Amino acid sequence: MHRFLAVAADCASYFEERAAKDSPAQAAFAQGAAAAIQWQALLQSAFPDPFEADALFAQMNAHRHFRYWSVRWHYMAEAMNAWREDEGLLSMEPIGTEADGGLKSTYDQFGYVVVRQLFSEEEVVALKAEALKILAEKGHHAGVFVGLAASSSTFAEAVCDVRLLDALESLIGPDIEFLSDKVVYKSAETGYASPWHQDWPYWKGAHKLSVWVALETASVESGCLKLLPGSHKALAAHDGVAKEGEGFGHRLAEDAIDETLAVSAPCEPGDAVFFHDLTLHASHPNVSGEDRYAWIITYRNAAEEDLTYDWSVAAKVVRGECSRSSSVAEEH
Repeated sequence: MHRFLAVAADCASYFEERAAKDSPAQAAFAQGAAAAIQWQALLQSAFPDPFEADALFAQMNAHRHFRYWSVRWHYMAEAMNAWREDEGLLSMEPIGTEADGGLKSTYDQFGYVVVRQLFSEEEVVALKAEALKILAEKGHHAGVFVGLAASSSTFAEAVCDVRLLDALESLIGPDIEFLSDKVVYKSAETGYASPWHQDWPYWKGAHKLSVWVALETASVESGCLKLLPGSHKALAAHDGVAKEGEGFGHRLAEDAIDETLAVSAPCEPGDAVFFHDLTLHASHPNVSGEDRYAWIITYRNAAEEDLTYDWSVAAKVVRGECSRSSSVAEEH
């Protein structure tokens, strides 16, 4: 234990000294100092929180581009992993649920939280039927259709559901604005896995929160979400290359993520995953032989200054009020 404390103290001193100087790596050094100090606190705890340890280590590994600015970042990550092995913390799965200490604390720590049975089975059946009706009317056969609330009073009402808004208020505050929603469906014939990415590069501006609602069972086999706990603390390098027709123009390189640190989030119909727009996430391929449908809704804090977006045609304040002074047009 003493050797790890010495490493943490040495890294904290190293990063703090360099964070005090102007340089292209100043932000990375500041994050390194904060991580080293957080690790020191865990080391000095009689009973270190395994979830916090996992989230901190995942955060260190999520931003690998920082390592190029300092070998010390890599050194600290390796030492931290050795400590986790010594403490037997590697078997913990930081699954965000209400039972983990409340929505807000879990969301702040991991960058996501899972709420089980937010919608009932009967409600989910009705929502899926309405989504299928919209897709048929629009003649849409691709994997994503944006604008359910703009196309249907059923979804326009659903995005205002009090259960959604109560959870959102605990996470982003009392002033909540709905931006847009979409249905994502993986056909039984298409086993494509969504690549690792953060949502923020697609819209920029103020941070936003999305809610991924299972419209039927989403297992690892049918392509459920997988997330990297603690990765919402900073922007990752989206320097991956998309093949023609794949979409996801903003994606991480294929070797950027250590998959052993990822957490799968299987869901039953009506379960919802609330996640920050910097939380690194992807999905498993659908190899179940069955179609899989999910409804994704995006919200923002209506009190924060933000951009305006051409795609948010059905945007509306769904709780509280919009107190931002002005909006800036989306950059193209």
